[in-house]
Amino acid sequence: MKRLEPYSAWKDQRGPAAEVLRPMVQMVQPSENGPASMRLLQFSPCCYRLFLMWLLTLMSLFHVDLYLIKVFFITYS
Repeated sequence: MKRLEPYSAWKDQRGPAAEVLRPMVQMVQPSENGPASMRLLQFSPCCYRLFLMWLLTLMSLFHVDLYLIKVFFITYS
């Protein structure tokens, strides 16, 4: 049976698998002048793309048109 390599062994390899398996949320170290407990979440562009696709899918499922959104904002603003 083949031994499984640790994550550190393949995380630096370049290729499609490395791109897909790369974590989508990366922790950013706090800045020197900010509080130590404050950590910012930095999302990769892949995450934004997935969110946009999810949003568009939801809108199409519920038949939300841009026209309806415009009418809603004009009516209730």
